[in-house]
Amino acid sequence: MNENTFITLEFDKIKELVKEFAVSGLGRTLIDELVPATDRRIVMESIRETTEARAILDASGHVPLHGLSDVSSHLERISKGAILEPQALTDLGDLLRGCRKIVQFMDRFSDLAPVVARYAGAIVPYADLEEQIETCIENGRVSNAASNRLAKIRVQIETVKGRIKDKMNSYINSEKYRSCLQETFVSLKDDRYCIAVKTSHRHLIDGAVVTSSGSGSTLFVEPAAVRALTDQLKVLYAQEEAEEYQILSMLTGELAVRLQSIRLNVEIMAAYDFAFAKAKYARSISAIEPVILDYRGIQIHAGRHPLLGKDVIPLDFYIGRDYRTLLITGPNTGGKTVALKTIGLFALMAQSGLHLPAGPGTALGVFRQILVDIGDQQSIEQSLSTFSGHLKNVISILNQRGPGTLALFDEIGTGTDPAEGAALGAAILDDLCIAGGITVATTHYGDLKRFAETRSGFRNGCMAFDPETLKPLYSLIIGQAGQSNGFWIAKRLGMGQDTLDKAIKLVAVPSQPVDCAPECLEGSLGTSAGIEMVESKAKAADLPKPGDSPKPADPPAKPARPLRVGDSVYIGSLKEHGILCETVDSRGEVVVLVKDKRIKVNHKRISLHIPYEELYPENYDLDIVLLSKDDRRLQKAMSKRHVEGKARIIKGGEDLPR
Repeated sequence: MNENTFITLEFDKIKELVKEFAVSGLGRTLIDELVPATDRRIVMESIRETTEARAILDASGHVPLHGLSDVSSHLERISKGAILEPQALTDLGDLLRGCRKIVQFMDRFSDLAPVVARYAGAIVPYADLEEQIETCIENGRVSNAASNRLAKIRVQIETVKGRIKDKMNSYINSEKYRSCLQETFVSLKDDRYCIAVKTSHRHLIDGAVVTSSGSGSTLFVEPAAVRALTDQLKVLYAQEEAEEYQILSMLTGELAVRLQSIRLNVEIMAAYDFAFAKAKYARSISAIEPVILDYRGIQIHAGRHPLLGKDVIPLDFYIGRDYRTLLITGPNTGGKTVALKTIGLFALMAQSGLHLPAGPGTALGVFRQILVDIGDQQSIEQSLSTFSGHLKNVISILNQRGPGTLALFDEIGTGTDPAEGAALGAAILDDLCIAGGITVATTHYGDLKRFAETRSGFRNGCMAFDPETLKPLYSLIIGQAGQSNGFWIAKRLGMGQDTLDKAIKLVAVPSQPVDCAPECLEGSLGTSAGIEMVESKAKAADLPKPGDSPKPADPPAKPARPLRVGDSVYIGSLKEHGILCETVDSRGEVVVLVKDKRIKVNHKRISLHIPYEELYPENYDLDIVLLSKDDRRLQKAMSKRHVEGKARIIKGGEDLPR
């Protein structure tokens, strides 16, 4: 999978949340290494593992995952012949105890969770070795119970230390030596028991000087009566160390002969920690087990983005059966990007064996690649503008297109001239659809909406938006295109009416629909032919170049031929442009489409603005421009079969529904 996908869809944040439920570093390491699988069988097994682990949690409330400290370094040292210290042996003893308890625990759930419970069958508990370590090691040191010889040596050590203490106290408490002492306590210098004697009284104490103070006024003297006892104590300490070494060597050897199976135990215990961390996370977000489809599609019912909490409006989404490309429109802040990220993140989570915060019936196919172009791709270091950054990412997606891909685009074609951006967007989506992939894209371009209405395998959708509160509802409506509502939002936020009126007049100039540009859709994206087509249409429409001063409107030109349906005309009395829908009738009136409304006007009040030939390619279907979406659907349905209660009227050579 693409690393950019993980970052953009915030998959790493999901893994961090799952890690919070792991009890060991071993389990957290497995979560760090988690990546989506692309084999359907592996995905289904991973999902089932999470489901069974959750069933065990619900039935028991607690899983005895004990002794899961990271023992890999201890095992590595054993393999190299090192002798383990007491704390390392304690860690491994705890592991063996945890293995024994999990085997006993899982035996109760062989019917409820057969797959997860079966893991325990491969664990070798080694109860005898566990007990031996517990007996020999206590509180981080070798226990007296480890051997009779060690216990005897330590008794002797305590006896000698007691005799030394008595001898030293006899010096400190003696009236004879009190005037000679600088301090009345025993000091340990270089493993020798000493008393602090004034330098001037050194000759009064029988013993050896071990060291002196920095000023030289105090000498630390080991009394002669204590020296022999100290030498005896050193011998006993050496004997104790040798006996402890023998015990530690014996325990390490017992572990070494079982090293391979202990390593397998560690792997299984880590897998249990991993599985139950997934289950605990699923329970924390009220997630359900998704169905894994045998085809590449997505069905989300009441899905909630896992990073947005439980109060978000749930998402209903489906794709893959009737259509493979969905184009989502609607206003900014309407929830389009959240919908995209929810779809992509759900796919990553499901293929990673995680449950999804959604309703029953949620199902996803398995994708070999999940590719995204979401967010600002601008890079100062690489000298990439926003558009260049997006385009570089899009080209990478196109190079990986094919069956088994899920591609997600936010504001496809944005960052450049709207006409060119819409044309590029249409060509990109068409290429991905033809290649057999699943694609979801968002846009504000009306031309792309119209393209989706007419293209096989495409469907429009929009995000619901509360007009009173200006808040997104995060509710996706599939089957209808949305409005960007830019003017309405601008007015609600306080933009001046004069500015809005000017904008409304400017948007009235008809744009060139991209769905009438097969040169762009069927040819190579970005070829000179496609660019020349865009430039020629801009020139024909006399559109200003970037940086040019606005030109005064030219007077309407006189037509060189009779007006025909599809011509762009100018209505002088209204100072508006429109598309001619019906030619002159017996009363001298024509019908013109202006701002999605059909109006009748005397033919003498209109003049040609841009002729049909310069607006559309040869054999272009004008119904795309002249008819509403519902009318086109009805017309398509009636062309296939009789529709009760509907009639068609043939008028002016055009087959129009009524």
